Amino acid sequence: MASSEVSSISVLPSYADRLHVPLIMMSSDNYDCQYCIQMIPSYVGALADLIKYYAWKKIYYVYNDASGWKRLYQLKSLVNPIGQLKVEVVFAKVDSSDKDYHTLRIMDSIERFQEKFIIMDITSKSVLQDMLQKVGRLGMVRKEYNYVIGGLWIDELDLKQFEYSEVNITGFTLQPSKILKPTQEGLKDAWECNEGESFSKRQCQGRLNFTEAAMMDGFSLYMQLITNMYAKGESFLFTKSNQMVNINKNLTGFGCSPLRPWNKGKNITAVLKQV
Repeated sequence: MASSEVSSISVLPSYADRLHVPLIMMSSDNYDCQYCIQMIPSYVGALADLIKYYAWKKIYYVYNDASGWKRLYQLKSLVNPIGQLKVEVVFAKVDSSDKDYHTLRIMDSIERFQEKFIIMDITSKSVLQDMLQKVGRLGMVRKEYNYVIGGLWIDELDLKQFEYSEVNITGFTLQPSKILKPTQEGLKDAWECNEGESFSKRQCQGRLNFTEAAMMDGFSLYMQLITNMYAKGESFLFTKSNQMVNINKNLTGFGCSPLRPWNKGKNITAVLKQV
């Protein structure tokens, strides 16, 4: 199981495919990985639908890392079919430094006082919060500004500074299921806090944020996997012949046997995708 905050998450899918080890991922990025199970859906399609619905002719796309660059190209392919240019895309990379002010000022100067549609596809919530503070300091909160927040955590951001501005802010989030399985009963109070059904400090101290909720869903999926596999009489244990590293009997060193994929990985992945 891999959190989206792991810096090496982009290389894990290749290891999963090479070793045939199922990987439950807390990332919304699409990977060409046969053995990956993604708990968080991609929001690129939702961004494309929003652009098409309102017939925006020009958008500004702000990102901060390689995954944002990848989503940019996915988005461009969805809004601009091959051989057609329906939406002009202006993009800029930010790095959470003072240089971002210069980037934002240039963006503000382009077609000044014309309506602008800016997608803030920032992977880190802290960096995104910092960027929102910067647009506020530069006065980019006039009525002609429309911001779309990438990611699925709009309800976790502090937007108080925009309370009396004329800016329009759109974002996405996931709603927890009303139906809780027995293995999830311990999360009931936290889910209710997320849904606004009980919001006292005493009751909501254990409130889950988006990443924590996705991780708990991943654990729930893993527990259901174990239940289903054992019901079929399957075992998760390595057999002696499957071990990759064999320690010499005389303890003078160790040798690595040739790399062999896990022979149970394919079956376990198939069961995971059915849960």
